[in-house]
Amino acid sequence: MVGEVGDSEDCPRDADGASGGQPVSEDRIDGGCSDGEVEGTDIPDQVFVVRPVDGYPHETEAWEGGVERDGKSRSPDPDEKPEGCADGEHHAARKCVHTYYDEVASQFVRSDEEIVGAQNPGNGVNDDVMQERRHLLNLAFRMLGTFADAEDAVQETYARWYRLPESDREAISNPAAWLTRVASRVCLDALTTARARREQYVGEWLPEPVPEKSGDPLERVTLDDTVSTALLIVLDTLTPAERVAFVLHDVFAVPFTDIAEAVGRSADACRQLATSARRRIRERRPEPVARENHDAVVRAFADACRSGDLATLAAILDPDVVLRSDGGGFVSAARNPVVGASNVGRFLLGIIAKQPDLDVEESQTADGTSLTFWRDGRIGGVVTLRVAGDTVADVWIMMNPEKLSLWR
Repeated sequence: MVGEVGDSEDCPRDADGASGGQPVSEDRIDGGCSDGEVEGTDIPDQVFVVRPVDGYPHETEAWEGGVERDGKSRSPDPDEKPEGCADGEHHAARKCVHTYYDEVASQFVRSDEEIVGAQNPGNGVNDDVMQERRHLLNLAFRMLGTFADAEDAVQETYARWYRLPESDREAISNPAAWLTRVASRVCLDALTTARARREQYVGEWLPEPVPEKSGDPLERVTLDDTVSTALLIVLDTLTPAERVAFVLHDVFAVPFTDIAEAVGRSADACRQLATSARRRIRERRPEPVARENHDAVVRAFADACRSGDLATLAAILDPDVVLRSDGGGFVSAARNPVVGASNVGRFLLGIIAKQPDLDVEESQTADGTSLTFWRDGRIGGVVTLRVAGDTVADVWIMMNPEKLSLWR
């Protein structure tokens, strides 16, 4: 049976970032924190070198066999000491242990063909577990709002699974439910620290827009109104526990008894969290319009922008329209909201005048028809609109290249 996922307070991490917690047994499988015993599992014994990224000591990149995770060739140096590792932690014959994902991350430094549909008892990978990847990705995206964060949460979930001894993995009667609870706990922890991280974010933070079709089907986020920019922005105003409870119950129909194990509260408390989330969403979520009306306004907006006439554009904008753009500090973008039809119109026409070589196309997203702009065949940004009546009430412009990966 699957035991209760403990609270973060019950799972202290040591100085190297490794999870503490009780040993895993058949009677108690602590999906949130237990490491299990790495030694004695069937994880391949191979040199695994890691290095810290962006100053966060436990967020790591890894390379193995002379190839980095980003595909760049590299010849490992036996005498190299990875940046951030103390003297004596690393030498050629042993693995560096200064890593958040521990040795289990080597399970994921492999091709898609090796991961998807793998069935190899020698390394503990099986179809049933890996087929949950898309479900977990959809769940994590709705909780976190970006594909990169969702991927990180899913990878951490699988890392915790393979960190368990094989005997304990076999004792779990419902791996899908276990993975869902652990992924939810990982997302809850990430949401808890998100506010502090966003205080250092450059400019406005917006959720990642999702295209109708994107890449590998196993990596695709299911397109529906629960991944619309309008709803994700409202979800971002909820408390972490409210968001997790709402997404699990109202979107994925997870019972409150299971949500309680992920959130670390009673089932009744989780029911109250979901109720509170629904109330806040009803109060803050704009009234939706018919898809045909929305798309017609978007096309009128695009035509007005192409005309270059401020009066024509201002007529399609709500008097209190708000424009927000997310460049993430990578590209030039307005760092503060632009408010009012005249100001938004001037801002948009100014961008168009400075970049006449942009190609603008219609694309389908969960919000309906959106506009994408391209330069030399490369995506430059996605413009998503919220329509109220026959006018544009919100303009969301995503230009952060890290949040456009699904569009490439």
